Amino acid sequence: MSTKFKTLRNNLIYELHDVAQSDYIDAELLVYGNKAVSYLSRKLAAMDARIAESATSVTYGTGTVSKNLPDGFIKFAANQYGTPRVFNLTNGTVAMSKADDADIDDWESETSADKGTPTTFYIRGNKLYVHPRGDKKYDIKYYHYTKQTVSSTGGYVPWDGQFDEAIESFIISKCRNRSENVGAAQNDGAEFSELDRAAFETVFGRDGFEIGFSDGFNWGD
Repeated sequence: MSTKFKTLRNNLIYELHDVAQSDYIDAELLVYGNKAVSYLSRKLAAMDARIAESATSVTYGTGTVSKNLPDGFIKFAANQYGTPRVFNLTNGTVAMSKADDADIDDWESETSADKGTPTTFYIRGNKLYVHPRGDKKYDIKYYHYTKQTVSSTGGYVPWDGQFDEAIESFIISKCRNRSENVGAAQNDGAEFSELDRAAFETVFGRDGFEIGFSDGFNWGD
């Protein structure tokens, strides 16, 4: 079950010996909490962790070529072969393939008259394009990762409580380092280490598979 941030807040102010919140107000705690949540969002996406995976279904009308991606979109979830999990659900569930840049350039000359069954996709900006544009309505479903946020102290922390303790530890470290005037460059690695450990142990323990780290994945960045 997901935890409200104010529950973490209540734990934090006791741990920090600041029940009256004379030193650490909600706004500051929430900033640190969202920093931890953002960091975990990127780490879990890089690990293709199922715990952080979402699914979105979108209907592309006749002739529609693009739709907005979800806010905070990071990347598509991939299968065991590293292929993005994007499907055309109309007339059965058919996996779609990612278009090559050369193909996309070739399609520049196409017009609204060029229609068919969408079989490929690509991203430009914050939009998901399909090709060819549909000759009727098509339902497209994709699995993906997004940057999570906590909107307020009354908002819920994502991931059903799996990382609550690690997020609390991160916030406490940020608060104590701020109070002791410790520079960010000096302590960021130590602050993020608990999040790294929690991400690895939780994903490995829950999913029970070999983690496929994405290119550029780096613990503690």
